[in-house]
Amino acid sequence: MSKKIFVLSAALVLATVLSVAGIRALSNHESNSVSTPTMESLNTRVTAADRQIQMAEARIKNFPTSPHGYNLLAGAYMQKARETGDFGFNARAEMILNRSLEIAPDDSSALILRANLLLNYHRFREALEEAKRAQVPGRESPDLYGVMTDALVELGDYPAAV
Repeated sequence: MSKKIFVLSAALVLATVLSVAGIRALSNHESNSVSTPTMESLNTRVTAADRQIQMAEARIKNFPTSPHGYNLLAGAYMQKARETGDFGFNARAEMILNRSLEIAPDDSSALILRANLLLNYHRFREALEEAKRAQVPGRESPDLYGVMTDALVELGDYPAAV
């Protein structure tokens, strides 16, 4: 009889412990879900790229014949594509870069941005050619050499990449 009471007591203690643990786990889950952002709130969160887009649009409005605002906007769109996975932003960046290059066909910043965009599209040979167009004798550009290196590596020309 005492063995049966011991087993029943042990089962009752175990059930109580499991119930308390389950309640705590549920309580922690509920409190965590309250502080965890929802997909909707993540989608409406303003990011650095969003602020860049707004600033660039304002610059374009104030200086519509300057390529700088267009270059800022294209870069912000490319960043937004990386943040969201929505590569429609890359298409927007391409349109904006075309406008920038209409204003200033040899603008090295726009050419480097376009080369970066071509890398995103996996058009490595075109990216390399665009980067070469952006080279200005006597002016070093880490961004330019980064694009050229990436394109050369993707094309398998490792000695030139070095």
